[in-house]
Amino acid sequence: MSWISDHLGVRGPRRTVTTGALIVSTPQVLTAAEAIVARLGAGDIEAYFECFASDATFAHYAHSDQVLSRSQFLLRWRESMEAEGVRMLSARSSDRRAHIHGDFSVFSHLLRREIARGEQRETLTERESIVFARRGGRWMAVHSHVSPVHSTAGRSAR
Repeated sequence: MSWISDHLGVRGPRRTVTTGALIVSTPQVLTAAEAIVARLGAGDIEAYFECFASDATFAHYAHSDQVLSRSQFLLRWRESMEAEGVRMLSARSSDRRAHIHGDFSVFSHLLRREIARGEQRETLTERESIVFARRGGRWMAVHSHVSPVHSTAGRSAR
């Protein structure tokens, strides 16, 4: 098994793609995605949103419309978290895939978030796709689409 498989849970060989003079490898995208999940799980919402470009767009099942900027989604996030008294307890990622298409990459994974609403804990299982664009020498998230898989309301963490 490779370091990627051992530490990030990614199946398959390490892959490097050449696009003109630029050489990018899948681990760079996976590292960027891992940073997003780690910051979300730590409840560091400011750092989480810094992983997204300012012009990033968001499609989330909790919103009937697409959110067209990072600042707009951050505002909605804060309002809904405060209104519902929600705290982020953890986030875990599995079933990760990264597909590079030139200066863009599509990362998909299964995201399990544990949240607390007051004293009640809830585990949300979601399928997320994040589109990354190569900007300024790094991979920046430019779009996130989250769909629900299922919820286990009221179950405590193990």
